Amino acid sequence: MRSISYLIRPWFPLAAALLLASCGGGGGGGQDGGAPGAVTPLPQTTINSTLPRIEPYDLLLPGSFASLRSASAAIAEGGTQVRLGPLTAAEWAGVAVDEAFPGGQPRARQIGLNRPVSPLSAADDLHALLQWRVLPGGGQAATLRVRSDGAAALRLGLAVEGLPPTAVLRIFPAGGGEPLEFTGAELMVDGAGPRNGPRTLWWSPSVRGDEVALEFVLRAGQEPSALRVTVPQVSHLWVDPGEKGSPLRAKAGTCNVDASCQPGAQDDARSVARMAFVDGSASYLCTGTLMADVQASGTPYLLSANHCVSNQAAARTLETWWFYQSTACDSGAVDRLRMQRVIGGATLLHASTATDVSFMSLRGTLPVGVRFAGSLLAVPPVGALVSGLHHPSGEPLKYSEGQVYGYKTCTGDARSGSVRCSTGDSFIEVRWNRGTTELGSSGSALFGTIESRRYVTGQLYAGRASCADYNSGAITQEDYYGRLDISYRSKLHEWLGSVPGAGCPTAGCAP
Repeated sequence: MRSISYLIRPWFPLAAALLLASCGGGGGGGQDGGAPGAVTPLPQTTINSTLPRIEPYDLLLPGSFASLRSASAAIAEGGTQVRLGPLTAAEWAGVAVDEAFPGGQPRARQIGLNRPVSPLSAADDLHALLQWRVLPGGGQAATLRVRSDGAAALRLGLAVEGLPPTAVLRIFPAGGGEPLEFTGAELMVDGAGPRNGPRTLWWSPSVRGDEVALEFVLRAGQEPSALRVTVPQVSHLWVDPGEKGSPLRAKAGTCNVDASCQPGAQDDARSVARMAFVDGSASYLCTGTLMADVQASGTPYLLSANHCVSNQAAARTLETWWFYQSTACDSGAVDRLRMQRVIGGATLLHASTATDVSFMSLRGTLPVGVRFAGSLLAVPPVGALVSGLHHPSGEPLKYSEGQVYGYKTCTGDARSGSVRCSTGDSFIEVRWNRGTTELGSSGSALFGTIESRRYVTGQLYAGRASCADYNSGAITQEDYYGRLDISYRSKLHEWLGSVPGAGCPTAGCAP
């Protein structure tokens, strides 16, 4: 067995860094030479056009899957400010070790750290800071401001123990602008918890800047005592999920290929989402792909990796960015006129370590023009040309191209920060001759081509590919993708539907 880097964020960053070094991975980043060396490819094979698959389709009309919405532009009035200082050296320490490995290792990329907000962690303390004002019509409103110095963006973690269903929470950027608005009924669905027991936090969407204003609005006849909400945590993001770059690591490796330079990949690019979410004590970036079902129902199924989103608590915090691409080939600038964010989280339908798969149903409203990617429900042969679309380091969409080199069975131990791959067939081994994968590429789709149309055949798990590999004169390092056909037969057929020849009869589906 060989030990390779695990894509998950390490529980023990220093130990993980040492392990990665021993594996020879982690080269590249913004400092590599970036020039590809000579590549000796395998003999090319084609994917049989008779293999079972699900066809892609486009979303031509908007599809709404939740009632989350924006309010009209306004500025929150007044409000007491609760201020946290900048991140301390101790808070930065573990993050700095994780980010110190530039390039390579397509783990989930950490972009934020949760911080306690002591003055708002008890309901009585929060109430003491609220200054209620009477609104026309007899309602009441009160505002709080939370600041975490130096943050590029913030997400607020609310514990919602009680809130009138018709009450409203409005979240404003510090300088004013278009707020986000949620009803008490919407917050109670995911944020409710027993008053004297463990509470599930409701995480706000990310808001640009290091200060956020929260405005609570009660209707006439509703008393402030009915508001039982605390804000025990804030996620301090050093990368605005709607932006690119980081104070620690500004850009992905230079061997990455801008997807905007690939005209033939533009249809598939509309299926790919840049994911941001909160899991445990931190915030992360990964990549996901919108998947078509047999019925072309428009249900927003999203495929990613188990090591990215493996529990409902993380899934409910998910926000996604679509059409997150550069304005033109190699421009380096995000096309902000086209980019769109979807908030509202997701419902986790299935997660498994067997193929490192995470399968969700998005909430929110999908933008017009997205594409539901098709699926190849059989393993691609050795030598088949494959490609990837992903967001390394959270950058605008990148493209990778290579071949299937074989198959392995991989197992991982998240706490030791490693996986081991040996003889087996549950993961596809890929080597790239163009592009690579990095932090943030986790969960991205591997596409196989049948008669000029691409189909998803797996999602990114682990590997050692990096820009540094190009300097060796041959592509020797591999990435591993969990096989979609195995995930389909074991569980995903329940949502994607039955396909003749894929091992899923109407009555069920055996692995």
